[in-house]
Amino acid sequence: QNREKIVTTITYDSIFVYETDFLTPAITLIIGDYEQKSVEVDDAVFSIWNIKGNDYFSELFNSIVDTIPSQIRERRRAIEMNYSLDYSFNRFSIIEVPVQFYSYIRTWTQAQEVMQPEMVLFPEKGSLMNEADVESNIRNEKTWAQRGGREVSDEDAAIRTLNRFMYLFERTQSNFDWSQERGAVNITTTSNPFFLFPQLYNFRYNVFSSEWPVSNRLIELYLQDKTDDSNQIRQMNGISNNEKANLLMEQYPFKELLSNMEHRDLLDNITSLKGSYLFAPAEHNIGSGEYRDSLRAVLERNIFSNLRFEYLLDTLGVIADLDLHTPLKEWNNPTNLPFYTLWTPEVTQITNRDKEVYVVKQQITNDSDYDGMVDVEVNFRGGQSNIYDPREKRKVSIKAHETVNLVSVWDEAPRNININTLISENLPASINLPINDIVRERNKPIDEERDYIVGNVTYETLGEVIVDNEDSTLFMLSEPDVVGLLPQWLDRVGDDSFRYSGVSPWRPPLQWTLTTHDKYYGAHIRSAYVIKNGSGNQTATWKIPVEVAGQYDLFYWVYKPDELRRGRGGRRGRRGSGRGDAEYHFKVKYDEHEENAYIDLQQSEEGWSELGSYFFSNDTVVVVLSNDTKLRVVTADAVKIVKR
Repeated sequence: QNREKIVTTITYDSIFVYETDFLTPAITLIIGDYEQKSVEVDDAVFSIWNIKGNDYFSELFNSIVDTIPSQIRERRRAIEMNYSLDYSFNRFSIIEVPVQFYSYIRTWTQAQEVMQPEMVLFPEKGSLMNEADVESNIRNEKTWAQRGGREVSDEDAAIRTLNRFMYLFERTQSNFDWSQERGAVNITTTSNPFFLFPQLYNFRYNVFSSEWPVSNRLIELYLQDKTDDSNQIRQMNGISNNEKANLLMEQYPFKELLSNMEHRDLLDNITSLKGSYLFAPAEHNIGSGEYRDSLRAVLERNIFSNLRFEYLLDTLGVIADLDLHTPLKEWNNPTNLPFYTLWTPEVTQITNRDKEVYVVKQQITNDSDYDGMVDVEVNFRGGQSNIYDPREKRKVSIKAHETVNLVSVWDEAPRNININTLISENLPASINLPINDIVRERNKPIDEERDYIVGNVTYETLGEVIVDNEDSTLFMLSEPDVVGLLPQWLDRVGDDSFRYSGVSPWRPPLQWTLTTHDKYYGAHIRSAYVIKNGSGNQTATWKIPVEVAGQYDLFYWVYKPDELRRGRGGRRGRRGSGRGDAEYHFKVKYDEHEENAYIDLQQSEEGWSELGSYFFSNDTVVVVLSNDTKLRVVTADAVKIVKR
């Protein structure tokens, strides 16, 4: 049977032709009843596309319409300068999408679905973002100013609100997510899906490798030069994500960690550390800034095209006179972690006639069996100058069991030296060493600037014995008071994948909790046990071996808790509120004697503080610290004896 052929003719009211100015990895089609509000800034069009009827913000920004272009220009320049990458597109649009639109965190890229070339897909009426609540934020700016005794005009409040909104696109992380369990604190963050870095990198460059698919993510993180968790997060968590990543890399190969779902939240930290360590020798050879500029130049020659990772390593290896392929073989094995001793920096002010300089000496010892690399940054008050100086931040290579003395000469005194041990066993991995004591001398030769290899280094001081909380044979804790079945069950199911936990200064843990801090004592691991104050039922005990009888001074390592740093003298929060409000109580047991000893943390400086002087026979001295104090928290760290 013959069937009649049916032809359907479709008539289009309009035909839209979309052509990109550049090659693009994706095309996004969004259809809706939109309104466009745009402004042209430096030959680029910046737009907001909102659904009709959803414009809740324009009227609130009417007073600063003429100021908005300059604010956009300033934010764009800040982002481009921060990463030394340009925004290549001629348009940038924030487009309103339904509130249920969701994007997922990806393993191999920072770009999520809300970030598309030239555009950001933003939730309806900004309903999920506090930064988009324009009316409330303007009102809050005025309220906060009034509380501080200041007046803020409508225009200033609107500008601050606009900048707060634009900063949303510069943040790498989301807001903090707090959790607490019996005094142990944990702060987590997730990637900010609205972070604009993909517009500068992911939609312009692509580094690929069949063997290492993570290569593009590695370069992406390396170019961001992102520091680890903020100092607040690190102190609250007791261990940073980079430090957790180090401990994992010591146990598992990089390839295995890339597919490890249990620790997927640490994958960026692991990848970033691997990238930094891969390129650290190259930075050491030609300088950190110079090497990163070379990498950006190679990428720029391959803009909007695919660049093979192996070719990139070949090119960068020639520039840095280095083999960058061999280290990749180690990615198939667990990582050997070096560990370092960081000595106190020495600064000498030398005045010769009309010339005055500061000679800085920083000694670092690699105590491990593995070669290592550290990052050394010398910081000044307000910055040394506007001129780039490669000496201020550089990589230093230290061989196994080697001590280097870094000697540098400056026109002004440094404020501090920050040493990041990168991939290492050190906790914290990054230590800030303040410059406190400056020796002043006149008419003295100025040391030559270079890295000296130091031989015959010893840590031992004659007649001195130190016992730290990390010494499991000479340090012990009382058993916790656990009452009821629920606490016992929580102990069994608690996350013990990492030894160190965070503690809350305003709600300390009810049992001894191990944490780390750069102001604690420790050769490689600066840790201490922390517990809430109590009746004296919880104790920490140090056993100090005495080999030679004699007169000894006994010291305890003092760390001042936050309540004293804020000028508080006790739980009531008043300075000097009463005798003994800031005391720790000790018992010193020796030669069948037992004596009480005290340290007033309010009066003591941080570091070694004397408990008393005693005559010890060649036996064992026992020092016991109790939780009987009016301070909120007790810290058990290290003790030492020094023979007179």
